[in-house]
Amino acid sequence: MGGRVFGVAIGAAILLAVGLGASAQADQVCNDLNSCTYNIDVWKGSPPTPPNAPWGTIVLTQGAGFVDISVVLNGGNTFTNTGAGESFLFDLGKTITLADITNLDAGFTFDPNAGHQDGTGDWDYGIICSSCKGGANAAYTSLHFDITGITLADFITNDLGNFFGTDLCVSEDAQTCIATGDAVTGGGGNIPEPISLSLFGVGLLAMGAFGRGRKKRAAAA
Repeated sequence: MGGRVFGVAIGAAILLAVGLGASAQADQVCNDLNSCTYNIDVWKGSPPTPPNAPWGTIVLTQGAGFVDISVVLNGGNTFTNTGAGESFLFDLGKTITLADITNLDAGFTFDPNAGHQDGTGDWDYGIICSSCKGGANAAYTSLHFDITGITLADFITNDLGNFFGTDLCVSEDAQTCIATGDAVTGGGGNIPEPISLSLFGVGLLAMGAFGRGRKKRAAAA
């Protein structure tokens, strides 16, 4: 009897560990099959942190053989061009080329070698606001493009654990910047996969049953 209980406990511990491990895929950005949403709400530029965060929203949507990326800035905020002028930064678990970028808004260009960006870390890819001249520019308050041949699961965090990066002018009127610099997403629609939740739940139930069995045996003794 003791061996059987021990076996149950070991099995429960394994299931619990597997459940926790599968749900903690910190390097995978989006675990949902359909779409994920992220807020641009962590300031990495020069202090002080500007007000009115989040300064924008990023939505990833899975299509048939492609992922749609939409970045919409809030209020009077705009994309700016400081340093390399990377309006949008992201990492993928697979290699893409310019041929995989479709429907990119006018005024933006694809950067296949974004590299190190001060304050936000190293990145695989970027979208440059090639028409931004620095400072506020009311014409560039949103960004949209598609990436073919990938799924939502291909998005990963960068070396500093950041989901996405941006280069922003935080403004109240789309004309005057009260702050310019890099900002990243602090999180979003990153949820554990259903199978991970199931394993986690089974592990907890098994551990609970083991605990109740021990209490009964102690009372009988």
